[in-house]
Amino acid sequence: MEKKLFIGALCCLFFANYSKAQLKFKNSQDHPIHVAVAYYEDDASFTGWFSRGWYELEPGETKVLIAGDLEYSTYFFYASDSEGAEWKGAGKYSFIVDPVNAFEIKNADKGYQLKGNRTTKAFRKISTAGEKSHTLSLGEAEEE
Repeated sequence: MEKKLFIGALCCLFFANYSKAQLKFKNSQDHPIHVAVAYYEDDASFTGWFSRGWYELEPGETKVLIAGDLEYSTYFFYASDSEGAEWKGAGKYSFIVDPVNAFEIKNADKGYQLKGNRTTKAFRKISTAGEKSHTLSLGEAEEE
């Protein structure tokens, strides 16, 4: 009986810690924001730049965009709101997005992925510096 309780407690501790490890975005505006993320992925199935979006955040909403441990210390994002404001980089880090539809693009830094209505956007850099969890609040838009 004690062994089962001990194993149960370990599982709860593991899942509680795992559920806290994530990259979250919070909409601090009074209108919806759409967010895209990009990061370098290096695993058995794919190695390269990966972009995905659009995640809609309603006013006041916080949403997890990358769940689990933040494996990498650097991520990138681009966001825009319904009023025309943008959260973007200065052009140093550009990745391919679909400006209208939800997307997941492997090799998002490669020109051959520019097909259909896809385009590039200047993404802003996020340094998580080894954090297991990171929350970014999107208030007034400003360029990096």
